[in-house]
Amino acid sequence: GFGKGTKWDLHILKNLHELKKLNHPVCVGISRKSFIGEVLDLKDPADRLWGSLGATAIAVMNGADMIRTHDPKETIHVVRVVEAIRGKVD
Repeated sequence: GFGKGTKWDLHILKNLHELKKLNHPVCVGISRKSFIGEVLDLKDPADRLWGSLGATAIAVMNGADMIRTHDPKETIHVVRVVEAIRGKVD
């Protein structure tokens, strides 16, 4: 199984909608974090782009208002697709 920190990070992302109940913007910084490395068994943060993008999609789908990233070009593509699916694009 995963370590305590990774379990907590996954729990937060899965239940991000609960933070929205506080009526404040939610910013998520997922980019290449260690929990992505643990889930994918990748030691080098440079190898964690795809996992970061997958987690970003989940975060946006679950209500994240802002995303902090090391990979803005790739991340904005993910965010735009999720927003289109959620119906937030004109």
